Amino acid sequence: MNLRFVALILILIAGLLLEGCHEKRVSATIDPQTAATAENANSPETAGSPEMAASESSTPGTAGSPETSSSPEASISAETAGSPAAAGESTPASGATSKPAFDIHKCYDTEAKWSDPQQSIPLNYQQAQGKRVFYNTCVWCHADVTPAGPSNRSNVSPMPPLINDGATLNQISDEYLQNIITLGGSAMGKSPMMPPWGQTLSQSDIQALIAYIRAVAEPVYEAPAHPSSQYMVK
Repeated sequence: MNLRFVALILILIAGLLLEGCHEKRVSATIDPQTAATAENANSPETAGSPEMAASESSTPGTAGSPETSSSPEASISAETAGSPAAAGESTPASGATSKPAFDIHKCYDTEAKWSDPQQSIPLNYQQAQGKRVFYNTCVWCHADVTPAGPSNRSNVSPMPPLINDGATLNQISDEYLQNIITLGGSAMGKSPMMPPWGQTLSQSDIQALIAYIRAVAEPVYEAPAHPSSQYMVK
């Protein structure tokens, strides 16, 4: 009887030992990274981390739900994102005509505005030729400053207009300007201090000079709808 009792106890002990060995083998086969992830997920510090909060916020009910994607606010924001204003493009005001900026590389020359030297006036080929004529011939009386220094304008009476004086020269037709430059002031009933340049300048030079006068005029010159008489101011 005692032998049977002792044998039963030994069998129970052997079973417990075998079960402990089996648990150790199973725990040894678990991936260390998996075990570490499971421990971090169950720890209190990881439960309140920003990463866990971000993963919880991206739930199917908010990220890709039909209510969110089809809402009016989402449609308005999508249209605004594709608008020129959102892209940084300037849109002209209603009723305003936008004047395209000139390409300085396509100009033959430029002239700094006398009223604002920071701004440049683009000149085409004819206007650039007129600028050359002006600085060679007319600058001494029709400008306050010349490349060589002060002009002679203040010593002339009556004082001739500046070459960019649009308030005065815009009223004069191209034909009248061509005659007064060619024939001089006396022939046109104007100041005799305006010499005739018809024997010095060619007609193409005079026409180029007139084109330059129109280009630099302040206020801006607006060409008339019909040509004027060569013997009248307008």
